[in-house]
Amino acid sequence: PGYQSVNTLFGHFPEGMAPASLGSLLMSVSQIVVNGQMSAYGDMALAGIGVAMKVTMITGMVCIGLGQGVQPLLGYCVGARLWERYQKILKFSLLFAFALSTVLTSACYLCLDQIIHAFLTDQNAFAYALRFARILLSTSFLFGVFYVLTNSLQAMGAAKASLIISLSRQGLIYIPALFLLQAAVGVNGLVWAQPLADVLSIILAVILCATTTKQMMRKPIETEGRKGGAMGAAEAFCHPGSVAEVAADAVYHDMPLFCKNSFADLHDKIGKI
Repeated sequence: PGYQSVNTLFGHFPEGMAPASLGSLLMSVSQIVVNGQMSAYGDMALAGIGVAMKVTMITGMVCIGLGQGVQPLLGYCVGARLWERYQKILKFSLLFAFALSTVLTSACYLCLDQIIHAFLTDQNAFAYALRFARILLSTSFLFGVFYVLTNSLQAMGAAKASLIISLSRQGLIYIPALFLLQAAVGVNGLVWAQPLADVLSIILAVILCATTTKQMMRKPIETEGRKGGAMGAAEAFCHPGSVAEVAADAVYHDMPLFCKNSFADLHDKIGKI
């Protein structure tokens, strides 16, 4: 109750679950397609692409965590309609994410031989993995920007836009690119499909994020009596003395101690931005 939903082939999903769940599903499907196509070039090529993808996960997993971490902070600003603060947080997050993913990508490049040697000893498999990893790392410095933009859309409640981006990167763009680039340039085309999907998905994310933000800023302010959930909590934190604060106080006093400490820490962090 209270959640909007997205109709899918699998029934009724809450909007917050759809981007993550379908994105994971398409990631598995695309991995099956890659392995099936790569197997035509031999076991060593298949081993090489597997290790190359693990190398890029070093940057990818850290950036996913960063994007998920900034989402609640952006959500509170959206709920309180503090757009100036929202834009400052988003700008800082994008710059920090870009710097972090660039540093991690550079570290992977510098230590690429050592990382691959930890997984492979066969020289043919090592050569494939080295070549494929260099291709995949060509766009991994953009991972931080991509995940911050995706989570900022979810913070604004634009789960459909976030779903479109996830489906594009893992399936709608990526899977067709696999077949097209393989036909054009062979085995390297299978690897270049991911960087191509990354770049196009980031462009799409920038467009959707900009248009969604403009639409949210034009929305009329809801009355205090109707505010609840994250919006009411944000109003209570950011606008003391409001009706939302009175309601939040009543809930606060009934919370366990660890919950009170979490809310207090969040309030302090928002106040310092």
